Amino acid sequence: AGLELREAQRSRNDHLKRCQLLEDEIINGRNAADARIRGLEDAVKIAKGEARRREEELEGAQALLRDTAAQLEAAREERAEHVEGLEARARQAEASYLNLKRQYAELERRLDLESAPDQRILRARCAKLEEDLRRKNGELARRDEAASEARAAAA
Repeated sequence: AGLELREAQRSRNDHLKRCQLLEDEIINGRNAADARIRGLEDAVKIAKGEARRREEELEGAQALLRDTAAQLEAAREERAEHVEGLEARARQAEASYLNLKRQYAELERRLDLESAPDQRILRARCAKLEEDLRRKNGELARRDEAASEARAAAA
């Protein structure tokens, strides 16, 4: 009976050791799982913070984009007004040029009809009108060029 008792005690002790090992393994597993959960919770917090930061950056970028689009539209309107002004000035210069051309033709016609003493005066006037005509032609050419550049820029 003593041998059976010792065998039962040894079996009981082995069983207690296995139970203690299983309990330690359960505790270690629980601690490891808790640590993983805390790590994942921290990762979620970090990801949420990053998402908020990126959302704020996106909102800032969208506001900047809206401001830039408004500035672009204002610049386009200003450019269109400038082009219209240049075109109006070009039309005015062309009308002025045609008027000077008519005056010049009239003076030439009169010059042919007038007598010699009056021709000197008319020639001087003609020379002045020719000079004015050349100057206006130059201005008209510059305005046409500016209007063409403005139209090209507007396109």
